[in-house]
Amino acid sequence: MSSSSSHSARHHERPRWQWWLLGFLILLTFVCGVVGFRIYDVDNKLPGDFLDACYHTVQLFLVHEPTLSLPINWFLEIARWLALGLFGYAACSTGLRIFSTELRVMALRRFRGHTILCGQGRTGLELARCTMANQPRRPLVVLLQPGDDSLLHEFEGLRATVLVGRPLSLLERAGLARAARIIVAGEVDGDNVELALRAVVLSHAARSASLPPLNCHVQVGDVDLRDALRRRQLPGTDGRCVVRFFDFFEHAARDVLLNQGQLPLDHHGISATDPRQVHLIIIGFGGMGRALAVKAAQLGHFANHRPLKISVLDADAPAREQSLLFRYPAFHKTCEISFHALPVESAAAYALIEAWCTDQDKIPCLAVCLDNDPLALRLALRLQPLFEAHQVPVTLRMTRPDGLNSLLKAPAVGASLSYYLRSFGWLDTAACARFIAEEVGPRERMAALVQCRFVALAKDQGREGKIDGAVKEWDQLRDEDYKESNRQQVDHIAIKLRAIGCEAAPRTDPRPEVQLTEAEINLLSTMEHARWAAERLLAGWTYAAGKKNPETRTNPNLVPWAELTEPVKEYDRDAVRNIRELLAAVDQQKIVRRQPLG
Repeated sequence: MSSSSSHSARHHERPRWQWWLLGFLILLTFVCGVVGFRIYDVDNKLPGDFLDACYHTVQLFLVHEPTLSLPINWFLEIARWLALGLFGYAACSTGLRIFSTELRVMALRRFRGHTILCGQGRTGLELARCTMANQPRRPLVVLLQPGDDSLLHEFEGLRATVLVGRPLSLLERAGLARAARIIVAGEVDGDNVELALRAVVLSHAARSASLPPLNCHVQVGDVDLRDALRRRQLPGTDGRCVVRFFDFFEHAARDVLLNQGQLPLDHHGISATDPRQVHLIIIGFGGMGRALAVKAAQLGHFANHRPLKISVLDADAPAREQSLLFRYPAFHKTCEISFHALPVESAAAYALIEAWCTDQDKIPCLAVCLDNDPLALRLALRLQPLFEAHQVPVTLRMTRPDGLNSLLKAPAVGASLSYYLRSFGWLDTAACARFIAEEVGPRERMAALVQCRFVALAKDQGREGKIDGAVKEWDQLRDEDYKESNRQQVDHIAIKLRAIGCEAAPRTDPRPEVQLTEAEINLLSTMEHARWAAERLLAGWTYAAGKKNPETRTNPNLVPWAELTEPVKEYDRDAVRNIRELLAAVDQQKIVRRQPLG
């Protein structure tokens, strides 16, 4: 096992002015030395010539000079001291480069509240950049596998301490017991989970109970494994380490579906009287396409009670459908979904997309989720006249923030492509920033307040004495599945508000604050119940009469709104009434009427 670190910028990445200054000082020293030695030889009537003066000047840079008798002229005096200074600068710089590794590793013992990053490739590099950009005063420790020399050079300039070796054996040396956060984003799910388990064990053994819990974020790309882990408590978890499993596809899907500048499911809002059906068209059903469909099924519940329609176009559609239903057997109960096995670049596919975009009974939006950037952009450009003519918002999944994606972001070129075309899904510093900020961001704080209100209402209804893993304070919830349920309730707030012509705005907005009427509360409560039921069904819960059973994941409330008892309906109403308090307490926002569209 070996270790190394980097603190300063790479040699060729130093500011240009430093090189100009260094070159000027070297040239000045040499000129002064040559002139000084020539004057010295003339004054002392020595037989020296120009070449001797050059030779003696070079000796000055090595802190070695011939024996000189006084007086010494000013040119030679300046050259002597400049040469000494340049030699000292070179010696100190070399020493720092040689010994900086051990100095930085020794400094780990003093680190408190730092971030530990275990990531490879572009993911690790972007996470490191984002961490340093958002928390420049907090140390960052990066754990790299042996042999990743190219990554080691990339991390130079980020002011990060880099340890090279097996991450499992480096956690203690990286100061895990005193860290604030560890992000595990390797390429292999099994290795990531093993590292998370090791972090939990070390936190239990070495972390002081007086410190805040260690936030452990673990990348797990396999959706089945990720959801199973969210429902189970890792061995050794005692509150000193909070483990959260994530996937960047899931984050990207939520961003694009909720962002009004991207592909919002409800467009500008679906009112109770709107007869149309929201139609999400997904071209390509790989990891991103499936993540988008699942997130849409969780969020796509509107005031007109028309189910979300999802149409999937993929050359391998039958296998994709079976894979989805294997993981989510109740998916068809949450929305309408159909799969179409066609090559994406075919006349039949174009005709089908055209029919979807021109259907007056639908509100279409289209997502191109292919894993091939050139093919995705080529397809989007081919469809451009179609979605421009019918004002269909289109989002294009790109795997990189640069490359072909730079074409869409260029002001002149991007504007000419289409107002309706946007790109999403790449991992860059902005995406990493949103992910890292979540643990203390508005969404997480709102989710904690949602849980607080739920627990208060449950206790009022006499559920305090019952054994129910959901009726616990936020910090005591060990089942990440329940926390995720609260986060999804927060995600749906914007869709609810747009359904009644409202939106959240800063407290300084001149528009008056809106007080929801009882009719609006009841309407939004039915939306909340539909959203909750879909979220529970996708999480593996099923209907069964009697009492809720977390062991068998059955719940008697997975029925239509009209069949609920009044106490159960009150949970949904309370969630709606709580929106105003959530916005005010967390984001200093209020509910206002939306401005009419220009």
